Amino acid sequence: MKKETYVWFEEIYGQSPLPTWGVGADRLLVENLHHIKNRDICIDLGCGDGRNALYLAKFGGFKKIMCVDISEYAIIKLINFAKYLGLENLIEPMVCDMRSYNLESSKFSLIVAAVSLSFLNKRDMISMIERIKNAVGIGGGIYISAFNTRNLENVKDTVSIYDENLGFYTTYLAPGQLYNLFANDKRFKVCEYVEPEVILTYEEPRKLLLSAIFVKKIAEFQ
Repeated sequence: MKKETYVWFEEIYGQSPLPTWGVGADRLLVENLHHIKNRDICIDLGCGDGRNALYLAKFGGFKKIMCVDISEYAIIKLINFAKYLGLENLIEPMVCDMRSYNLESSKFSLIVAAVSLSFLNKRDMISMIERIKNAVGIGGGIYISAFNTRNLENVKDTVSIYDENLGFYTTYLAPGQLYNLFANDKRFKVCEYVEPEVILTYEEPRKLLLSAIFVKKIAEFQ
């Protein structure tokens, strides 16, 4: 990513010592955790300052939560929050571009990517989803949420929009595409798929439309 991209994320997370995106994990993630029986290692890709990761560390029953984010400020805040909650021994933080992180095949009990994949171009997003599919073990789960094209006017197909000033893409998935990426893969059972409307509270509150899915891996090969 370009220097402008790092600066933008650092500015977002450096504005306040408080949680940038609020507290509490995503509803779809929380309500589908019961599908995972073996809770060994979880990884949160693009974890931010830990909204989902801290919930999973406190209530998820996992042995370790690996937390990856491109923003150093986000990781610093995550570490501080984990210490305050007494969860630092369960959190393994790393400042890293998720695309360069080595996702070892079939290692994880749960992989989380909440909105973070939307800040990649379409090719990289689809590539990361395929890597995530391979990196979760049988019986493990995947939770992904992403921007939906319903946020845009007169756009139906998946599209990546490049911001010259910030130096990165924002990708919006067409309705149903995230579902199809897993429903058409016999290795996975779709536990729940929704396209919710959420209110983003960063700066001025605004409506945001997402695609979100929780799946369970039931086989190693299609």
